[in-house]
Parts: sequence; structure tokens; C-alpha cells
Amino acid sequence: MDTMNYLFEPVAGDIPKLFKSHSKGTCIDHCIMCEDELIESGKNYLIEKAIRKYPDYKVADCIFEYAI
Repeated sequence: MDTMNYLFEPVAGDIPKLFKSHSKGTCIDHCIMCEDELIESGKNYLIEKAIRKYPDYKVADCIFEYAI
């Protein structure tokens, strides 16, 4: 699959573990606007997560994460 297409085309299945909530330790699975469950609702959704890396200290921190 072309990487650019992967970014814009719907992908069926479970939410990737990459989108595990930094604060909760579980997958991000609910919309912050309507609070619907992402998979069960059957609606289109977007998960965004920003991570800042600190290479000098060999750590990373989550700046923000949400599903809408």
C-alpha cells in the first residue's frame, strides 16, 4: 500500500497500538466531541497524536492526543 494513500483512505480493523493514550495507558477509543466509541459507532474518525523527542536525553513526551 502506498504510504500517502494510507494516510487518507479508511482502514478497517482495530485501532493501532501506536494510538495508546499516554495518560490512560489504553487505546484512544472515544471521540472528544460526541464521546462515541470509534469502532462501534461505525462513523469516520481521525486520531491525532503529537510526540516530541528529546534526543539528547533519549526520551519522548506526548504533546497532545485526541480522536474526533
